[in-house]
Amino acid sequence: MKRTLAVLFSLALFLHGGASLASKIDALARLQSAIDQVLATPDLKAGFQGVSILSLKDHTTLYERNADKVFIPASNTKLLTSAFALHQLGSEFSFETSVQYTGSLQAEGVLQGDLVLVGSGDPTLSLDNLRTLAHQVAVQGVKRIQGVLRLDTKRFDTEPYAEGWAIDDEAYSYQTPILGINLNHNTFDLYVRPGKAPGDPVEIETRPAIDARWFHITAKTTKKEALTITRDHDTKTITIAGERSVDTKPERTLVDSLAIPNVSEFVLQQFEALLKAEGVSLESTSAFSPHAPLQKLASTRSESLLKLLEKMNKPSDNLIADCLFLASAKEAPSLSWSQSQALYPSAFKQMGLDTNHIRIKDGSGLSRQNLVSPRNLVRLLSFCATMPASSSFYDSLPIAGVDGTLKNRMKQTRAENNCRAKTGSLGGVSSLSGYVKTMDGELLAFSLLMNNHTCPSSKARTAQDRIVVLLAGFRRKSLSKSEE
Repeated sequence: MKRTLAVLFSLALFLHGGASLASKIDALARLQSAIDQVLATPDLKAGFQGVSILSLKDHTTLYERNADKVFIPASNTKLLTSAFALHQLGSEFSFETSVQYTGSLQAEGVLQGDLVLVGSGDPTLSLDNLRTLAHQVAVQGVKRIQGVLRLDTKRFDTEPYAEGWAIDDEAYSYQTPILGINLNHNTFDLYVRPGKAPGDPVEIETRPAIDARWFHITAKTTKKEALTITRDHDTKTITIAGERSVDTKPERTLVDSLAIPNVSEFVLQQFEALLKAEGVSLESTSAFSPHAPLQKLASTRSESLLKLLEKMNKPSDNLIADCLFLASAKEAPSLSWSQSQALYPSAFKQMGLDTNHIRIKDGSGLSRQNLVSPRNLVRLLSFCATMPASSSFYDSLPIAGVDGTLKNRMKQTRAENNCRAKTGSLGGVSSLSGYVKTMDGELLAFSLLMNNHTCPSSKARTAQDRIVVLLAGFRRKSLSKSEE
């Protein structure tokens, strides 16, 4: 009798366990089928989709499609840049901008030599930082410079634009040149106001102020609105043509944020004015570096790398990403695209990535020559979840429905304030890779890469959001009626 009861009890346990296992299998099968249905939408039919979804709890794959094919990642490249910079530079790294001099500083405050602004590529250097440096120079007793105010940007010994960038985008704030000294994000805001009456020329304002010689203005005030802004690739002259409506309201006069035509000239003009405001006089400026030995007089540093990652990933800041990519070749005598490109394979191999499925030309993702597989991005995310700075990396990513480039996505869903992911967008390219927690609290890493779609990017983003919401609502075990 006891033996019979034991057998029945064992059989009951077996049947219960089998049912539980079947329930889990059914739940996963339903998830996979639902993702298949999302990817089968006619909007995506013309393009290619790559998907990899991994549980970071037990490292099992929940779903994959074309996981080992390579795709243009757009700004998902910034995930690779984040890990590369942390690996190469360390979490406490910061950029330094200093003021140094040649010759000698006399007791009466006369610098018998050149004053040199030395950059290391800080992408966050602001006019306030420059003002602080000018004040430090004055506090050190400098009153007059007999030599020349110069720039030293040779730390970045490279082309200002990476291979694969679109030449038509050079005028815009998202594709500024990458330089050894950057200022005000190398951008300015352009305001175009109508004249007082139809027929009058338009009026322009730039913030900060840009030399008027960079502008060619033919636009007139009319009752229509047909304004065009173009920039000549060779001369960098910005032409403002067409018509500005006489009824344009003041709050509508901001036309665009554009790339500064000549950053080195702009930096020299700004620093010269700030030095003079501090009572330091000088006679001439030059963008050429001196050859004589330098002595440090003043300096300022950017925030640490962990802070820079948040400023990069939340809004998808291209300048920060590319400066970090270049700075990651820290041991090189001078920094260049080729130096960093030569170093990343070793770094990514140590992170468990298959470097046969990666090609990176820049840090921002602007280059269409960048290629990476969804599986590699998921492996990267898995690695980043275990590194010492994992929480800072996680927190640097946009939060669905809350901030950054995901602020207006997945609102009022289970993914809101849950999914942390990096977006990416170029013409015909849309990507989303990051983390999301399931209903059971299981952390998943996912990568959704979409290339060559002919539909509007909004359709691709909608499909991505639907998949992430499915993941956020996933449970390994189906609930019973009483549990629901």
